[in-house]
Amino acid sequence: MSFISLFASLLLTSIVNGNQIFQSLDLPRPVVLLQSDSAQASVDHSEFWNVTYFPTYKEVWNTFVGEHYILYQRNTTKPPTSLYPNTTKFFEIPLRSVAVDETVGLTFLELLGLRTTIKYVGSLDFITSGCIRAMVDQGVARTLECSFTGCNATLREMQIADVDALIDGNSPNPNPKSFAFSSTADPGPLHRAEWIEFFALFFNLEYEASVLFDGTVSRYNCHRRAALRQRSNKVVAWISSFNGMHSISRAAYKKKFTEDAGGLFLESAQDVYQTPDRDTVVDQATFLAALADVDVIIDESYEFDAANTNLQTFCAKYGISPCDITSEFKFMQTRDVWRHDGLKGAATGGTDWFESSIPEPDVVLEDLINTLDSRVNPTHNRTWLWNVHDGEDIVLEPRTCEDFNATRLSRADACSEIVQPPPTDTELVFVLRFVEINFQILPPAFVEDLIREIARAVGVLETDIRIISLQPGSVIIEVAIDFRGNDPFARAFSAFTRKVSVDSTAFFTPEFNSRYGFSFISVPAGGTSGCDTHILDTCGLDSDCKTSDDRCNFLQDETDNWCEGTCYDGDCCTLNGGKVAGFVIGVMVGCLLFIIFLSVLRG
Repeated sequence: MSFISLFASLLLTSIVNGNQIFQSLDLPRPVVLLQSDSAQASVDHSEFWNVTYFPTYKEVWNTFVGEHYILYQRNTTKPPTSLYPNTTKFFEIPLRSVAVDETVGLTFLELLGLRTTIKYVGSLDFITSGCIRAMVDQGVARTLECSFTGCNATLREMQIADVDALIDGNSPNPNPKSFAFSSTADPGPLHRAEWIEFFALFFNLEYEASVLFDGTVSRYNCHRRAALRQRSNKVVAWISSFNGMHSISRAAYKKKFTEDAGGLFLESAQDVYQTPDRDTVVDQATFLAALADVDVIIDESYEFDAANTNLQTFCAKYGISPCDITSEFKFMQTRDVWRHDGLKGAATGGTDWFESSIPEPDVVLEDLINTLDSRVNPTHNRTWLWNVHDGEDIVLEPRTCEDFNATRLSRADACSEIVQPPPTDTELVFVLRFVEINFQILPPAFVEDLIREIARAVGVLETDIRIISLQPGSVIIEVAIDFRGNDPFARAFSAFTRKVSVDSTAFFTPEFNSRYGFSFISVPAGGTSGCDTHILDTCGLDSDCKTSDDRCNFLQDETDNWCEGTCYDGDCCTLNGGKVAGFVIGVMVGCLLFIIFLSVLRG
């Protein structure tokens, strides 16, 4: 999400288009400035929340649960409740104290520096944050009374009355002090993380949230590009088991994580009951058959007792035998059985995955990249994913805190782009070998015509082509092509090699062939760069891009403005320009030239 200084003209169009709506409802029209130095939020990823700014308040929607909130500034007049539906909730902001009845919102608050606004929290059995547990231990915060049957409803009402707001998970709550936080309902990793800006609306911290989220997006995309340059294409299955029923997850955000880490997502199995988020397999045999081609397993089954979670319990749960590398399953042979509860608050209790992975998708992506191919980011220490097969240790976060008021720092590793623009004088050198009956008698125009043909085929200027040597006796012509500035080096090279390999007879024009004889050109199989057969002309088609960009070392992501046109998700234009810098690529092109009309040449 991007934030900008606010000017009246920026909202003129939306206000004009909305005039009839506001007139019919007799509602105040939105204006630009909330306060002179404020910044406004604009939703770029999330699908389930939005905000409109007014002079002294904000109108916010959580569309997933259908809740409507009016956030009005302290020391200003509360907007008339009669102007809004009777289900609208009003909050005086910034909030000064909150009760949090679920774990998902805790890390969002800590990242915004709002830890000490938390006055009540849910059960400590499911909280990982050492600072929040220490706050309860020291009486800075208290445990919120539960809302289930048998709980003390009167005590809970008193506690909620003691705070400005109740953050109550992903479901609508009729309590006028509650607002729903639906980050886990949003479909993508960045969709879910952008809810930090939804939180910020209640505290007037839009700018701070935008800085945090922009950093998350930048790191996420940086790690993503690094992974896609060396994609593993390993098939990943996110599975779970509950009461003997095995499931294969189809969640959109897991699919996005997997593909952005360079893997392939196992989306569904045959003969299963489908629900919105997963396929629940009818029987164990069908379930195991669906895993036949899976390279990596991520077991999401909830295990309260981490100390007794191991490979044997995994195999027993899913009926896998033998439970070792002699198994028929690839993920067993390669020791790729993983779980995501590698960080917990206690050996028996909740997992941090449900607490801090949502606001930190860049760290989740790093974990998954390291799982699929540790060479991409070898120095990363995984936070949540741990190898069950290898018996890696689960980390228990200490129940301590140095400073309750300190803002929580991100766990993400810095990610600097390896990709840099090419130098101004990048050079491509290749050799043409001609087998000529009487090469010495070629007319002077041959060189000019040859340069013109190469320039046309490769897509560069004639002035960018230099004939380094033309030795009639050895029938060798050495040619160099200069690429200035940020010219698409790989695209030009690909055009050259593709035209040679796809249709060797069409590389030179019919006019050239008729003047100098029919040319038959072939390219050695495999090439030298790994990019010689890339079909960049089709960039924009999913099926082609997903194959054409694989392992190419000379393309760059479209966000760095190298690509010509729009490419599929940016992936078809992934280029490591740093490897181009000062690098001369030798491409040997063998040419067999048959002269049909020697008399024409002699003339």
